[in-house]
Amino acid sequence: MAISTPNAKRAALLIVDVQTDYVSGSMAVPEAKAIVPLVNKVKKNVKWTNVILTQDSHPPGHVSFLDSHSENPKARETEMITVDGCPQKLWPIHCITGSAGEKFHEGLEVEAKDIIIKKGNDKNVDCYSAFYDNLRKPTGMTRMLNEARITDVYVCGLPFDYCVGNTALDSQKNGFNTFIIEDATKFISSQGAMMMRKKLLQVGIKYVHSSELVTTRPDNKRQQAAEYFEKNRIMPLLQRLTALLLHNKPENPKEFLINELKKMKESKTKMDEVSSSLLDDSDLSVVFKTADVNGKGKINSSQCRQALLSVGVPTGEINLDKDKDYTVQEFTQIANEGLKTL
Repeated sequence: MAISTPNAKRAALLIVDVQTDYVSGSMAVPEAKAIVPLVNKVKKNVKWTNVILTQDSHPPGHVSFLDSHSENPKARETEMITVDGCPQKLWPIHCITGSAGEKFHEGLEVEAKDIIIKKGNDKNVDCYSAFYDNLRKPTGMTRMLNEARITDVYVCGLPFDYCVGNTALDSQKNGFNTFIIEDATKFISSQGAMMMRKKLLQVGIKYVHSSELVTTRPDNKRQQAAEYFEKNRIMPLLQRLTALLLHNKPENPKEFLINELKKMKESKTKMDEVSSSLLDDSDLSVVFKTADVNGKGKINSSQCRQALLSVGVPTGEINLDKDKDYTVQEFTQIANEGLKTL
């Protein structure tokens, strides 16, 4: 049975570039194959809010390929160029879009619910980080994590001294509590790994061993609290009470909270019915009508997704049939279910 993350927060697992070319192909990272079962174990045995896999996907002739600079003797000698003033390391041809090397390694367990982010598909710019390309153009990762109300990010994958490390640095810079799963990553060079480790420690990124995530320990108070909070749905209750306080701004907060709890008890509100949202069905109906621009009484999956995001449903809780149209009743049900997870 999957267990909660150690800090009882909404957490995302970022699996970086565990692809054939990085494990056993043209860019094989030393000992990379050893991390695949560890990644699978962490992925399977922890209750992640989101699991996100990044995938290098380069067009032929990509700027990062050494062979793309055959007419530049200096580049071939130094294996370095500059792109818009930024240094660019040159690599063997790897992860060509549609190639066998681009695919996730055959041993990595990928599920339909996993989110896949492709990066490096601009021919003229490389992309180490899952958050930005090397010229700092966003990939959309930050927005996705914020929509899912993620607080903590755990990073693993390949290679540590480039893609994993840069992903962790950007995650921390963007305000997420960031952790490196230290035994579920491998590096290209020991010197590069040492430099990257120094950068990560300077900004406060922490390291965690996979065993700390997948092992239930009786003396772990945080883990016990996480299990208790989840079993009894304490967090939605606390979030709803907080939302009510912010909305009503009572002169006596303690008395106000006691009265709200009494109301819930008198109405026999069940814990699985508690939502942190203050929107009722009539409010959601208005949101639906706004999305129903053609007045047909139904909205398509894209309109439904945008409407759900607008009321605060985390992106990780939105699972829609792309070919289906949704009625106001269906939209309201999905919204209420999604808001309960906050």
